[in-house]
Amino acid sequence: MRFHKGAGDADGPPAFWWITDHVEGEGRHDVAQYFHFSREVNAVATDHTRAWTTDAGVANLAIVLATLGSSDADGITITKHRGEETPYRGWVSPTIGQLEPAWEVCFTGAAARPARRDFILIPSPGAFPEPPDATVHDDATVTLRIGQGEWKITGPNT
Repeated sequence: MRFHKGAGDADGPPAFWWITDHVEGEGRHDVAQYFHFSREVNAVATDHTRAWTTDAGVANLAIVLATLGSSDADGITITKHRGEETPYRGWVSPTIGQLEPAWEVCFTGAAARPARRDFILIPSPGAFPEPPDATVHDDATVTLRIGQGEWKITGPNT
């Protein structure tokens, strides 16, 4: 897994993290990426390519699927869980022996291995005007849209 941080500035895109997950092997298998939110997050929304927190008056985070060089993105489903017991999903353990519910978001889908999945994580000091969105152009360029802003960003090639 590789991380690439983009620093926000007044004229460019906001701060973001680009996460590239490489899954090695052969054949077609289910591949899943899990993201765990802080237990203080009250609400998480999802659709077919993204998940984002929707807490009013506090910092928020969006996770946008931006898989590069792969057609496997079409078959990905996103599920979210909080405080489930059968099976145990959506929990954190702040101290030994203590469990507290916390949102867990899972991006799952079949992929031919070796596989690559890219995610853009975008923090916001407050609520998003609308959920961030990304359009993949080629193996390393994505247009990132947040509200009325639009930026072309380049992620890692590997």
